[in-house]
This record gives sequence, C-alpha cells and structure tokens, in this order.
Amino acid sequence: MAPSFLHSPQSKRLRGASQGPGEGSAKGSSGVSPAPAPGTDGKTLTGDFSRPCSLPLEDGQHRDLRYISPATVASLLCGQLAGVVEEYVVVDCRYPYEYAGGHIKGALNLYREEQLARWFLPDPLGTTLCPRSSVLIFHCEFSSERGPQLCRSLRRMDRDANRYPELWYPELYVLRGGYKEFYQHFQDLCEPQGYIHMRHKDFRAELRNYQRRKQPWSLRRIRKELFKPLSPGTPFP
Repeated sequence: MAPSFLHSPQSKRLRGASQGPGEGSAKGSSGVSPAPAPGTDGKTLTGDFSRPCSLPLEDGQHRDLRYISPATVASLLCGQLAGVVEEYVVVDCRYPYEYAGGHIKGALNLYREEQLARWFLPDPLGTTLCPRSSVLIFHCEFSSERGPQLCRSLRRMDRDANRYPELWYPELYVLRGGYKEFYQHFQDLCEPQGYIHMRHKDFRAELRNYQRRKQPWSLRRIRKELFKPLSPGTPFP
C-alpha cells in the first residue's frame, strides 16, 4: 500500500514521473547530459533509464535537474494528468514559517536531509516499503537553492541504497520558479492563500535559527562522532 502522503486520482492524489540529478541519461563530469539513448526518440529518460519522463520538461537554472512548469503541477492537482501520473508527492523545502503562510495543496514540508530519509527511504528493519515509481516534485521559494539541493540529496541517498541503475524514485522534478511563480498564477491551489517570503521581517529570528542548522546532515553526524566527549576512563585514541 502506498504511503498516505502520496497523491492519487481517487483521493485527489496522483502519480507521475520525474528525475533528479543526472536523470534521463548518464552524465559526464561536466554536469551536462549527453545525447539521448538510441531508440528513445530523443526523449529524456528517467533516472533508472527504464522509460521516458512522464511529464513535459522545462528549461531551468540547474542543468543536471529536471524542471516542470507551475501549469503542469496545477494540472496534476486538478486531476487532468491522472492517465499519465498515478501518484505524486510535492515536497516543499521551505522553512516551516514559510509553509504555514501558504503552500501548494497537499504539499509535504521537508526542509532537512534527515527528514527526506525518514519519509522516503526504508528503515533499517525493512518495515517501510518504498513506492518505486512515485513522482516527487521539489520546490522552495524560487527553486534556486533549497529545493534543488534536497532533490540532489534524495537522489544520492537513493543511489547509495540501490544497485546502479536501480532506484526507488526514478523520477524527480523541480518546480520551475518555485512557490513564488506558482502562487502568482494558481493562488486557488494554495492553502492558505498566502505567501510568506523567506526573509520576511517578522521571522528573522526563525531564519537565523534554521540557517545555523544548514550544515549537511552526514557531515554533522560525522562531526558529532569525532568530537563527542569520551567516557571516564576511556583512553585517548
């Protein structure tokens, strides 16, 4: 059974295809995708190279990521692509005060790497199943930094946990223009119908607190192990 946060046609939820870094076809060290694979009619492939992307792609700021337009996301929300996408998840990577001030209907607010791991990766005991073909759509305020970074983080964790090129989430997208552009055109698909800027003057303290915790999760964990106090009587290594 798919997790409850997935969107499907029956319950105003849907599923589709997206890609993260290096999706579509293997990428060189320059970060630029090579020509599409033979037999794909020039279409960009999913991250596991098993099929073409389900959703129409847009040009975006980061060439290693796959972008979709606000209109495409609106079509998903309205059920107009139910025949193309069975399930999808919109991941809002903004800070909680931004999310509370207005977000895309049904979006999941995850703004830290460990939150992504907890929601989307199976637990060590294997009791959490990953819905392999879910479409994940990442965004932040402008989709220029936080959304792309977390999109890459999930793809990296997914790659590390699977045998190449297999993936739990072969299609990851970034919403072009972020919440700002989506809100400009589709306020009726936001709840509440508002927009709180990241640098809003009323939330400066919250912003400073969140930015202090921006150090990558894996690095913080390593530093914690390296510098944790030694137990009494433990010899220095």
